[in-house]
Amino acid sequence: MGLCNDKFDQFWSINKRLMERLNSEPFRSVPLRVYMYDGVIYQKLYKSVSDNGELRTFVDFLKACVPYLLNSNDELKENIKILVQGLHPPFNTPIQWMSEHLSHPDNFLHIVVLQNT
Repeated sequence: MGLCNDKFDQFWSINKRLMERLNSEPFRSVPLRVYMYDGVIYQKLYKSVSDNGELRTFVDFLKACVPYLLNSNDELKENIKILVQGLHPPFNTPIQWMSEHLSHPDNFLHIVVLQNT
């Protein structure tokens, strides 16, 4: 609401509470939107921590949600590019960190998948 009415301070005071980590605990889930090269959009809540308590990484997300983008070595297929905020994030980047630093004001982590032709 604050953004629609040019009340940025009001928006950020509320949004900060939504995005701050309590007791340094990671977020339970990270909201993601994946925009595929063919126009399909996936929306998902992705757990930022595995069942054994380890932070999940970007490659963990890719293997779980869009494994067909990866080759057998867990690398992107030749004709695929992935961008988050215009960056090619390293695969070992924790999803938690990406959510904290690369999410849009709607708190979604927007991931764009491009296909080279």
